[in-house]
Amino acid sequence: MARVAAVVDSRTVILETDGIGKEAKLARVTIAPHDERSAREYLQRTIGSAWVLVEPAPDGVFLYRSPDSLFVNGEMARGAYLQPGTAMVWLGEAGPGASAAPRRQTTARAARPPARPPARSRRR
Repeated sequence: MARVAAVVDSRTVILETDGIGKEAKLARVTIAPHDERSAREYLQRTIGSAWVLVEPAPDGVFLYRSPDSLFVNGEMARGAYLQPGTAMVWLGEAGPGASAAPRRQTTARAARPPARPPARSRRR
């Protein structure tokens, strides 16, 4: 595992392991020159300062983002940076279960069971 210290361009990242930074190229990723800017921004949003699993390859490295195991090289190769995606807003963590104490019935009327609707007669 390594932490992404910086994104240099659409194919190059600086990985930090044990306090030592090392440049790494994404294997099997080709970006058209006119898409370079959007690809770099996508890469920064996707793995900027994230932890990644690094798998060596003959022509670079394969990166898998932690904790969801997103295959970064695959996303770049398929052109995920060309699609706007869904804008998400972080609202914070949600705790399971009830967050408030149950309501207490304070009046005698609230303690009564609800009234039944009148029975309907069948006509034949």
